[in-house]
Amino acid sequence: QAGHQELAERLVEIQYELTDRLTFYLCGRRPDHRNGQHFIIPKMADRNNSLDLSDFAKAAKKKLQSLSNHQFEELAMDVYDEVDRRETDAVLLATQNHSTLVTDTTVVPFLPVNPEYSSTRNQASYLHIET
Repeated sequence: QAGHQELAERLVEIQYELTDRLTFYLCGRRPDHRNGQHFIIPKMADRNNSLDLSDFAKAAKKKLQSLSNHQFEELAMDVYDEVDRRETDAVLLATQNHSTLVTDTTVVPFLPVNPEYSSTRNQASYLHIET
């Protein structure tokens, strides 16, 4: 209302950060928040697969809906962390000088284990890659 359009747009982006990141990972697209599109639902099966996944989708939806808010939040954080880990690994591998991989050791620092996090979220607390 005060004319801070860029700030308002950034607040909307932050609100959808988790779903935007997962959507981009799954289907390579981002929602257009400026035009009111806040979610993109990825297709469950490709066109070449004639298998009807509607029963599978219904069962998965039912399982997700049965989670408590806390359980769903933990699941969302774990999935987000796994996507982040995969993307970080991909960037690391893409930027490596492959000729030095035979002799060098690469250490990637991570935060120390947090006792408040689930074991899944703490799995990648330290990554040591040797080749």
